[in-house]
Amino acid sequence: MFENLRDYMSNIKYAALALLVFVGMYGCSQEPQDLSVPMKAGEYQVTVSKVTSGVEDPTKHSKARCFREAAFDPFKTFHQNQDCKTTNVVKSDTEVSFDLECKNGAAANAKGKMKYSAIGDKITWSSAISSIDGNEMDVTTSSTGDYLGTCK
Repeated sequence: MFENLRDYMSNIKYAALALLVFVGMYGCSQEPQDLSVPMKAGEYQVTVSKVTSGVEDPTKHSKARCFREAAFDPFKTFHQNQDCKTTNVVKSDTEVSFDLECKNGAAANAKGKMKYSAIGDKITWSSAISSIDGNEMDVTTSSTGDYLGTCK
């Protein structure tokens, strides 16, 4: 009986080790998250506005822009950047929001909040930057897009 118990315990150890290796390789991988929301692909009239420390920039930029994919994620380059960390991610079928903190690279020492949505024929996105290079600031950039039709 003692040998059967020893074999049993040995098998449990190997099974536990195999499970840990599997979880380490697959369950805890740092693959980029898909934070896109479905949208209607096509051309949108996009308007961008900026507010710095409570003062709105009087210049609003507007232009037609083609979105060829039926997935919307305007901040993909940030939240998939290895130098940036996303926290407080909230995702629904139509909207995503998260906090972002970048330590290195082009966006070094930047902190902010990102939010975007795609509902029907309208897309919206905004970023509120609270710090860049350790300097506190209050810059909010907001964008809206209204569907125009298929891309030209």
